[in-house]
Amino acid sequence: QYGPIPQSGNQFDEDIQQNAHRNGMKPLQMPTPDLDRVVGALQQAEPRSVIVAGTAGDGKTYHLREAWLQIGGTAQEWGRRGKIVQTSVQGRELVVIRDLSECGDSDRDQIIPQLAEDLLQPDPQRLYLIAANDGKLLELFRGAPQTPAVGQVHAALEDLLLSGATNQADVRLEFVNSRRRSASDVMP
Repeated sequence: QYGPIPQSGNQFDEDIQQNAHRNGMKPLQMPTPDLDRVVGALQQAEPRSVIVAGTAGDGKTYHLREAWLQIGGTAQEWGRRGKIVQTSVQGRELVVIRDLSECGDSDRDQIIPQLAEDLLQPDPQRLYLIAANDGKLLELFRGAPQTPAVGQVHAALEDLLLSGATNQADVRLEFVNSRRRSASDVMP
């Protein structure tokens, strides 16, 4: 999978993992520069949900899978689960959405309003770990049923994307923009 193949085929963690397993190979382990921040946000005393945003091939799913393994999930569970999985972390429900960008309109209309409400809770009982294409993320919020919470979180996401900040005081979210990471951080 790391050889000369169509560019689109080597960008997706799921494809690489399946091919490695099928061929009895261990996939390359890449540095995960944001992994400590992702796991730390979920496990700190006042936890925050995490959105890892970027473009295809930036390592969003890879970071989610590595975080899943660090919080106690297994590779087997990750490999056979659907696009939305749930577990718990520190007694709170954790909803893992492997790629929010793949959500259709009906999924969007259910997920986005609940996500927005949960991100605004001062002591959330439901946390999220989400990978999303950064442009599609904003599009999903624009197309979702508009509530005050959806509007507030949408505005916060726009600000985080534009400013390069990683969080805001009024939204319980750690925002990881993999587009702002230098390739030399991943492949020194």
